[in-house]
Amino acid sequence: MTTHKVFLLSLGCSKNTVDSERLMAQAEASGIRFTDTADEADTILVNTCGFIEDAKQESITETLAAIDKKVEGTIQKVFVMGCLTELYRRELAEEMPEVDGFFGTRELPEVLAAIGASYREELYDHRLLLTPPHSSYLKIAEGCNRGCSFCSIPKIRGRYKSQPVDQLLREAALLQKNGVRELNVIAQDISMFGYDTKGKSMLNDLVLRLSDMAFDWIRLLYAYPVQFPLEVIETMRERENICNYLDIPLQHCNDRILRSMSRGINKQETIRLLETIRDKKPDIRLRTTMIVGYPGETRKEFEELLEFVEANRFDRLGCFAYSHDEHAPSFAL
Repeated sequence: MTTHKVFLLSLGCSKNTVDSERLMAQAEASGIRFTDTADEADTILVNTCGFIEDAKQESITETLAAIDKKVEGTIQKVFVMGCLTELYRRELAEEMPEVDGFFGTRELPEVLAAIGASYREELYDHRLLLTPPHSSYLKIAEGCNRGCSFCSIPKIRGRYKSQPVDQLLREAALLQKNGVRELNVIAQDISMFGYDTKGKSMLNDLVLRLSDMAFDWIRLLYAYPVQFPLEVIETMRERENICNYLDIPLQHCNDRILRSMSRGINKQETIRLLETIRDKKPDIRLRTTMIVGYPGETRKEFEELLEFVEANRFDRLGCFAYSHDEHAPSFAL
């Protein structure tokens, strides 16, 4: 039976949101209609997150709620896709036999076929936006090569793969045509953009070309502190439509913990990087994230982190309790 009405629940990060938007555009081209509520649909499709424990539990809870609706007869089918399935497909299938199909992060054609749609390569750049109409994301790469000990993203998403610049510019043009004025440039790691294809960072070249397209605001998110191309900060100074903003997750400052995390940077190098960025662009707004409770973290190391945060006065700060992920290398600690 071809499914005509689908409720898509997209969980997790902005990268997952882009995946959902691509799927929706492809499905809509095949005649699928997406509903605002689950009760209006024939099928519920859950795009899961599997990054930290809380996100895993949310994905499981929402899938169970979808199963309840199927058992009640409110809907006919339930499909589950995304990061959680990439990690636990067999276990989920055993525990949730009511689900009609599980799909990983790299199975878009298979998901589309399951809901009665077909994949069309010429529509890859097209997206049905889930964000407010003035703002959207441009995902410039997939996967990650960094190998941080606390993170399972390389296992979930695979090795780093930069998207072709011409394709990204086409996608950005379509977003602009649809009314997007704020473009948020994202990836697991924007610093590495281009290294896998050109052997060097191509981030600044991409940012310049996006700036030429006359978006009102271009914002850069998720820069790894190692190999970050500092010429991007120079470009911020020269181009008014590139926001004076950088999201650069640091995770910790203590040298021992940074080594254990396999971050590839130490405290003094981190401080020098922050100083250089602020010297080049004194009015820049920096956001970072930190992890507390990493295995073996002592009270003294935690207090060192507090002092580091206070001394560096980040404009925005996210702090996460360490999540003991069985698929991450740090699980053995």
